[in-house]
Amino acid sequence: MRAAGKTTMSGIISEVNGMEFVDLDSLFEEQYGDIKKFIQANGWADFRKKEIEVATSAFKKYAEGHVISTGGGIVETPAARELLKSYIKSGGIVLHLHRNIEETINFLSEKDTSRPAYAEEIVEVWKRREPMYNECSNYFFFSPHCSTTKEFNTLKKSMGYFISEITGESDPVPNKRSYFVCLTFPTLKDEKVLPNIEAITSGSNAVELRVDLLQSYEPHFVAEQVALLRNHTELPIIFTIRTQSQGGSFPDDEVSKIEELILLAYKMGVAYLDLELSLPEGLLDTIASKRRFTKIIGSHHDFSGEFKWTNAEWENKYQLALNIDVDIVKFVGTATSFSDNFELESFRSKHTEKPLIAINMGEKGNETNSSMPQ
Repeated sequence: MRAAGKTTMSGIISEVNGMEFVDLDSLFEEQYGDIKKFIQANGWADFRKKEIEVATSAFKKYAEGHVISTGGGIVETPAARELLKSYIKSGGIVLHLHRNIEETINFLSEKDTSRPAYAEEIVEVWKRREPMYNECSNYFFFSPHCSTTKEFNTLKKSMGYFISEITGESDPVPNKRSYFVCLTFPTLKDEKVLPNIEAITSGSNAVELRVDLLQSYEPHFVAEQVALLRNHTELPIIFTIRTQSQGGSFPDDEVSKIEELILLAYKMGVAYLDLELSLPEGLLDTIASKRRFTKIIGSHHDFSGEFKWTNAEWENKYQLALNIDVDIVKFVGTATSFSDNFELESFRSKHTEKPLIAINMGEKGNETNSSMPQ
């Protein structure tokens, strides 16, 4: 939408990647003059017709090595939507940059008089365009309001990391001991939480967002949580939906909702996705095939202690992880005796095809922390 920060963020992306920045509004005005005056004289319909002509030419001329900022209303034209989708099919990135709609309304209503007014209420424009934005984009970046220079500088760095993620230029999976911290807050939009994110994540190599513990599973809320986290840390994000059967809070039977949120995570370019291997295999195959550059952690938990590390259950889950080609395997068992820790180490030594996180929970499992290698 207008006022989401497209020009600012396009400049940041251009700076980070060394690409040239092209603004379609500027190209339009080079040919037809001031946009506001053009619409006043010719109407919106003629403007949209000329806009798609400018966009089609620009997409051919600047197809590679450029960051192209479009007008927010380009999706109103069917031909433009097809142009954007075609660009995605050719391997391009179409990024939907979004800002909190209330903040957008406030800005456009009170501060922005340089561009032509909408012919209807801003919120109605958003409701109509939102499905079009989703249809025509393969990535999504929620840009939170920055009230301080520090927050804006962090956001700039986060955007840079985000671009490295969605272009496949991010750092590979660590090949030595690394650490991540798990966030279990119902919302990060809390004055007691956000100022402490830096301290909470200090010394970590990644940060896990437990989506199942959030107070809402609505996509916009979840997207905002990821955005807030990005605005307060530069660490890679692990996106985790832990189901009830696996020790979390997300209902096991809401499989379609899990898929919806995982696809949102992909679209937001998170670095890692924790994918439960207990989900239906058809869904696992689908999710794994759509990952693009997000790395998958295939996880399985046994809180009961029922399955020893010699049990075929772990071997079956490991083979499933290999079949869907996860990047990391994470197995969490429960030790009922100290010997279970030796069995864990034996399992680890025999399964080296993928990086493996293997943990024993419980009092007996905790005894190994200072006496055995992890």
